[in-house]
Amino acid sequence: MKLNKYLLSFSPSSFSPNSSQIQIFVSQNRDIESWYMPFMGTYIIKSPKSLDQLNAQFAQFFGGNMYLLLYTDSGLTTGSLPQGIWNWFNDEVNPFIPPPAHGG
Repeated sequence: MKLNKYLLSFSPSSFSPNSSQIQIFVSQNRDIESWYMPFMGTYIIKSPKSLDQLNAQFAQFFGGNMYLLLYTDSGLTTGSLPQGIWNWFNDEVNPFIPPPAHGG
């Protein structure tokens, strides 16, 4: 099954919904096959659903609060992420992806 790739962005300082509520929504959404949060307020999402189908769910969840949902593809995306994340993003594999390390 081909999975579409999306980038979800929102304000991590928002009170409604807050970051914890968004993480619960993303992690429990049966239409999201896998996801990774590289930074606060940003998720990379893989889903078999179309942009319109997935956006309808997020629009209802965010309830008028601002967010951005972008369709992306392997050949159109670049940046500085761990190689394991790029392997997951570029292939249809779902390896264990450790959370990003935070300096302390």
